[in-house]
Amino acid sequence: SVIAQQLMQIRFALMSREDRFRFGDRVINLKPTCGVFVTMNPGYAGRTELPDNLKVCFRPVSMMIPDYGLIAEIMLYAEGFSDAKALSKKMVQLYKLSSEQLSQQDHYDFGMRAVKSVLVMAGALKRANPNLDEDVVLIRAMRDSNIPKFLADDLPLFQALIVDLFPESVVEEVNFGDLETQIQESIKALKLQPEKDFILKVIQLFDTFNVRFGVMIVGPATGGKSECANTLQHAMNSLRLKKHKDARFQKVKTEIINPKSISMGELYGEVNTATQEWKDGLASSIMRAAAAETGDDRTWVVFDGPVDAMWIENMNTVLDDNMTLCLANGQRIKLRHEMRMLFEVQDLAVASPATVSRCGMVYLSPDPLGWRRYVQSWLLKKYPDDSILVPELKEYIMMLFEECFVASLEFLRHTREPIPTTVIQRATSVCNLLEWYFRPEFGFDSDVEVEMVKRNLKSVFCYAQIWGVGGGLDLEYHDSFSDHIRFVYKDLNIPLTDTVYDYSINTTRIDCFDFKPWKEDVPDFHYNKTAPYFSILVQTVDTMKYSNVCEQLLDLEKPVFVTGVTGTGKSVIIQDLLRRNQEPKNLTPLMMNFSAQTKSLTTQMFLEQKLERKKKNLLGAKGDKKVIVFVDDVNMPVLQSSGAQPPIELLRQYLDYGLIYDRKEWFAKEIVDVTLLVAAAPPGGGRNPVTPRFSRHFNVLCMPSASRNTLTRIFSSIVKGFLASINFNDAVKGKDDCLVSCTIEIYETAVKELLPTPAKFHYLFNLRDVSKVIQGVLMVMPRSCQNEVTFSKLWIHEVCRV
Repeated sequence: SVIAQQLMQIRFALMSREDRFRFGDRVINLKPTCGVFVTMNPGYAGRTELPDNLKVCFRPVSMMIPDYGLIAEIMLYAEGFSDAKALSKKMVQLYKLSSEQLSQQDHYDFGMRAVKSVLVMAGALKRANPNLDEDVVLIRAMRDSNIPKFLADDLPLFQALIVDLFPESVVEEVNFGDLETQIQESIKALKLQPEKDFILKVIQLFDTFNVRFGVMIVGPATGGKSECANTLQHAMNSLRLKKHKDARFQKVKTEIINPKSISMGELYGEVNTATQEWKDGLASSIMRAAAAETGDDRTWVVFDGPVDAMWIENMNTVLDDNMTLCLANGQRIKLRHEMRMLFEVQDLAVASPATVSRCGMVYLSPDPLGWRRYVQSWLLKKYPDDSILVPELKEYIMMLFEECFVASLEFLRHTREPIPTTVIQRATSVCNLLEWYFRPEFGFDSDVEVEMVKRNLKSVFCYAQIWGVGGGLDLEYHDSFSDHIRFVYKDLNIPLTDTVYDYSINTTRIDCFDFKPWKEDVPDFHYNKTAPYFSILVQTVDTMKYSNVCEQLLDLEKPVFVTGVTGTGKSVIIQDLLRRNQEPKNLTPLMMNFSAQTKSLTTQMFLEQKLERKKKNLLGAKGDKKVIVFVDDVNMPVLQSSGAQPPIELLRQYLDYGLIYDRKEWFAKEIVDVTLLVAAAPPGGGRNPVTPRFSRHFNVLCMPSASRNTLTRIFSSIVKGFLASINFNDAVKGKDDCLVSCTIEIYETAVKELLPTPAKFHYLFNLRDVSKVIQGVLMVMPRSCQNEVTFSKLWIHEVCRV
């Protein structure tokens, strides 16, 4: 390597005892005391071996695992503990037992850095409470630094280990005073719910920030990670406005980055290969600006995205005691003590041990919050007064959730969803559909009799539960879910024919809502011989119900995810929905197709070109219109080695924060009046599972494969319309039903009997194959097909061709 050659030049100059020597093409001074030291930890992700000619320039020294007990004893003496010898032994034993007996999690770390952070915290507690028993001080430090990262199942075991090691010590509950009081006020101001576990997690995040420069909030989607950080930020800002005497409470501002929505060069900066100029990256420019600030205000740089060894290893010098960002051009940005690095991640499955050991961990699970807190916050935010929902109706809604929604959650344990959803996501989906009906024109008004509204509300809730909870279920569970809904809503008299998915709410009678079949609203089909074949849409019960549910959600600007196997008509139905509503509802549809090679830059350039630039940092729809961005095959982008998909991370950044960053000058651009509508087949066959942190924003609808009756209606309507429009003779026209039924029968037989094998892996059949047969037949002209025999031969040819 080049570095090895340069080191050899320095070594030879030192051996010759020269004052000046030639280094490359320059002559430079040489200090006789200069030396080069390399620390490395090869053998895991993000690390590589040194080249052999570089290795020989160094004398290897292998570091052994240090004596934690001796280090802890020395540090405890330094922090002012008199019984350091006994305490250090107990502390080391606790960490040893924890690493052996607690569950193995990616974000658990019981190494040297974890020990040091506990000792630093213990010293701070000792100085703050000099008269407190030393055992209690150490227990509090070990508890406060470890409990935030533990899963609920590991907490009792950890507490039991502490009791065994310190049997005579009693630790009283700590009163967090003004901070806890302000957190409760901030929760109220943000219209959240004062859940005890959530308040505790906010306090734990504050404590972790005090002892670590880098903090990771870890947990599954809908666990409250972002709200936890937002609540702490609001509380600290409020305490500073009140001029609190504690210097730890300072004004906080955040800078948000999704590190996987851009490339590595765009994150940290890179050299332009053409001009050899250095261009700062997003993270380096934000940190450079934050490091140049003065004063006591806090700056949190929030990395909200997957953590992997590809990009996080470059942060090692930031996260340890150096607090320095080292760039590829040799620059070193020294960061201020007032800054903090905050990472919001789902898991640390592909993070390196070096990263995990450098950061403090706070684990948030969705279980303590639950769906109840979300529904209560939704009612508080959307309906703060009594103009739409009086208090009695809000209580009735909570009762319906407790009785009916909970029963459906239990049912879903035994089902399968092509796109998995979380419990809070299902509650959100139900609330979104309820919101569409909670309007005065449907009788939801404080002036209307409460009992009448209650009757209607139960029907509306049933409909919202069918599509909010069961909308994402696979077709095989539709019948059993229908039986479940009919059992739960025995008093609603839902018709027993077909499934519950085949009925909508009839709102024509305000005094009594009832259920009516979707098929009553299906319009007649009129064949247009000038229309391209694949743009023809025959309205069926399935197309009606799915397009109507999508339309209701898009009216409220709620994102929708439509899934279903290939050939169910997802794209055609959505495109028809957007075309029909473009003029009446003042919409601007933007169509976008993802592929395996789609990049985040391509996605961003498309959005920026199509949206109007209202201001330098504001993008949106033209005039007073609304933009619907339809992304087809959203799960096609190839997975990186870490499992991330940059285009999807870019869309998630918009869904979470409503912004993207300019790729040249790195300023934030806000996006307004834009709703996402995405479609994708289930994962498999080149399609990848999308991160739950992205899919949790959507109402998920799973379109089933068409039934035989539906297929017959679709293709019979097209064939009859075609034969009638070009004046074929009656003998040929009489074969329309026979052609359609035979094609469908062959398709069903092929799906059933011609299964794919390793030798015949291409034996995959879907409705597109049926459609191609009919398309081929529709290309014939009357002069070429004047009798039924020719027509039958044409059909046989098309079936064999496809």
